[in-house]
Amino acid sequence: HARFEQLVDDAVAELPEGHVEDPVGEVVRRFATVYREEAAVPLLRGAVPVSPEARAAHKQRMVEKVRVLLEATGVAQPSPEVARVVFTAADAVMHEAFAADDPEPLLAELDVLLRRYLQPALVPGA
Repeated sequence: HARFEQLVDDAVAELPEGHVEDPVGEVVRRFATVYREEAAVPLLRGAVPVSPEARAAHKQRMVEKVRVLLEATGVAQPSPEVARVVFTAADAVMHEAFAADDPEPLLAELDVLLRRYLQPALVPGA
């Protein structure tokens, strides 16, 4: 989990300063990059024994990282609940996408899903 969390931290740190033209697309691209870079991630679900406490702590840290990423890309004051929904949806779809021969169709659908969900919270010109 630590390697995966570090990749997310790196993705946030590499965001350009100022306005992000396509916040939702940027979030999806950044997470897809993390999953691509961590080839073992699709295999982690259920393959490595992790205690329920460790899994819950990892998810809590990831939700906060997603909240920071959302805010940095132009989502107005994302709540922990919004970040949790985005993380849960993205994580599930990313696992499915990168288990397939071609992840792109599912990544495109994830983009549509998150775009529709987050649209009301996007800050114009953020």
